[in-house]
This record gives sequence, C-alpha cells and structure tokens, in this order.
Amino acid sequence: DPATVQSCLEVAPDTIPNEHLVDTVTINGRQYVHTEGGGVATGNFYEQIMYRTRQAGVCYELGYLIHTFSLGVLPPGSTVMEYNRELLLQKLNSVRDTLIIN
Repeated sequence: DPATVQSCLEVAPDTIPNEHLVDTVTINGRQYVHTEGGGVATGNFYEQIMYRTRQAGVCYELGYLIHTFSLGVLPPGSTVMEYNRELLLQKLNSVRDTLIIN
C-alpha cells in the first residue's frame, strides 16, 4: 500500500501506544528510524522497540515486543525471578545487527 510505505518512517501513537521517536540508527550501512512505545494493563507492561526503513517502495520493519508483568501478582514463594532487561536488549541487538536488506 503506497500510503503505508509513505508513512513508514513516522511515529504512530494510535497504532503503537505512546510511540515516540528515539533516534536514527545505521545497521549495516542502512539508516533506520528507531522508535519506542508501550503501555500497561493490570500488572502487565508491553514494550515495543521498532526499527523502520524504506527501500524501492517497500517499508521494512524490525520490532521487539517485550511483555513483562509485576512479580507482585505471583503467589508468595514463587521461583520466578526478575529478568535482566539490559542483557535481553544486548542479545536482541546482536541479532538486529546481522540484518541486511539488499
């Protein structure tokens, strides 16, 4: 859809809650718009991290969807532990950095 491709690099807070522009990132020689957004719902948090670029009339989008919840909703004595957000992002970004669009 040409309209979708045209608006590809724009933030869409109506589509991704609270989406905002973070910066631009170069991955393997190609520039991407980096946005983030997310929301909450009853002890849950949804985080979206997006990278978008256009080439030859096509919109490309790479997205991370991270769903977490408050440990306070678990019963006492639960063995579930808090995750390391920075380590997760390092691992996701190491995969992202292999992206090549020809």
